[in-house]
Amino acid sequence: MNIKTVDFKLEMVGHGVVNNNGSCTFYSKDTKSEVKNHTMPKLRGFNSKVTLDNGDVRSVDPNTINLEKNPLYISANCLKRNLYREETAGLPSVLTLEDTDDILASFIGLCRGYMLTEKKKNTAKRKGSIFFEDMVDTLGNGNFEQFAKEGLRDKNSFFTKTTFGTTHYLCYGSVNIEDLRFISLDQNSDNSAISDSVVDKARGEKVAAKIENYLKHISKDKNKKPEAIFDGGYQRKSYFNMNPIAGILLNDDAIDTVIAFLKERLENLYIRQGNGWAKTSNVLMDYNNSTPFRIKKSEANAVEERTTPYEEYFSKSIN
Repeated sequence: MNIKTVDFKLEMVGHGVVNNNGSCTFYSKDTKSEVKNHTMPKLRGFNSKVTLDNGDVRSVDPNTINLEKNPLYISANCLKRNLYREETAGLPSVLTLEDTDDILASFIGLCRGYMLTEKKKNTAKRKGSIFFEDMVDTLGNGNFEQFAKEGLRDKNSFFTKTTFGTTHYLCYGSVNIEDLRFISLDQNSDNSAISDSVVDKARGEKVAAKIENYLKHISKDKNKKPEAIFDGGYQRKSYFNMNPIAGILLNDDAIDTVIAFLKERLENLYIRQGNGWAKTSNVLMDYNNSTPFRIKKSEANAVEERTTPYEEYFSKSIN
C-alpha cells in the first residue's frame, strides 16, 4: 500500500513556562478570600472556578491543581510560529497577491499554507499540509511561588505565579500527502494557490519552475530529482464527472525533499519564550500506509524510512 501520511512523534525538554495564560483570580486559604494578580501558565483543561459541595462557586486554590489531570502545554500555534520563524522573519508585515509566487515556492507555501485577499480580486489560498497537536508536559514539576515588587511594601506589593522546573514535552503531528502533493492553480476549485482567473501553460509552468528550483535548493540529497509538474487538466482519481483543474503535482522525490527539510527543522527546534525554554530531544518519523497515527498505539509500528511510493490522489485527465 502507498503512503498516505508521514506521522511523527516530537519530544522536547526544557525548563520553566513557555506559554503563560495571563493573570487570574485565585482563592487564598490564608486570607479565605479571592486574591488577584496570580499568573497562570497554559494548563490543559484547567478551569479557574470550582463548585463547592454547597453549590457555591469560587476561584480555585492554585495549590490544589492536579497537574496530571491539567498538564502544562505549549500550544500548537506557538510551535508552528517557531518552526516557520526563519521564513516569517523576512516577510513584510502585510502580504499582497503580488507576493503569492514567492510564498508558494517556500516552506510556508508548501507546508503551513496561507490565504491572501484583496478587494475586487480573486483569493489565493493554500491549505496547510502539516498538523500539530499541542505539546503536553509529562513531568508536572509545578510550583506555587510568591514574589514582591520593588519599593515600599503594601497589600499590592505581592504577586504570585504557578511556575515550573524541568519539563519534558510530547506531541504528535502528521503530514497529509494529498495536501502536500497537489497544488491547485484553478479558481474553479475554490482553493487556488494563486489569484489568476485563468492559468495558461506558460504561467503554470513558470510557477512550477519556481517551486522546483526551491526544492532543489533545499535538497541535501544529490540523488533526488524533485519535480513540480504543471498540467491544465488534473482530476482527483476517486471523483466522477469532476471538471479537470489546472494545478501542479509534486513527484515522490519532491515530497521526500520536503519531509527531510521538515525533519531537520524539527530536530533543531528551539523555543525561548516567556519564562522558559524548550528544545528537541527526539523525533520519530513514520511513513504510514495504514491507520492514522499508528505510532500512538505503538512505536514498534513506525516505518522510519520510505520503502513504498506516496499515494497519488490526482492524475492527468484522460479527456
